[in-house]
Amino acid sequence: TNNVTSMKEMFSGCSSLTELDLTNFNTENVTDIEHIFANCKSLQTLDLSNFDTNKVTTMGGMFYRCENLNNLILTNFKISENSKANDMFNNCISLHTVTSNNNLDPKIIQQLKKLGFKGEPQQNEDNKFVWKK
Repeated sequence: TNNVTSMKEMFSGCSSLTELDLTNFNTENVTDIEHIFANCKSLQTLDLSNFDTNKVTTMGGMFYRCENLNNLILTNFKISENSKANDMFNNCISLHTVTSNNNLDPKIIQQLKKLGFKGEPQQNEDNKFVWKK
């Protein structure tokens, strides 16, 4: 995946996908991850800790209709100021926990608040920021 620049809709519609190991994905040159996991209705936990999003400019609807996703790990996940990151979590009705290495990006916080997340992410004993609904 070294030379890939677009992962748009890569797993979109994989409604029976229950788990996904993205450990060896090289995303350093990727600019578009729009709807990458859209309609992955059976995913429950997704670890994007190895995702390098420094060059990503389009990430809208990433988790659209991931209705059973309840645990999302966004360690090292960054949203650039000019990134289109709208509606990332639409219909993620089961999302309960989001974890990050640093405080979550304000664009992510704003969208999670629409899902019913309250307060602010809390730093845990592992120095990770965890936000629970």
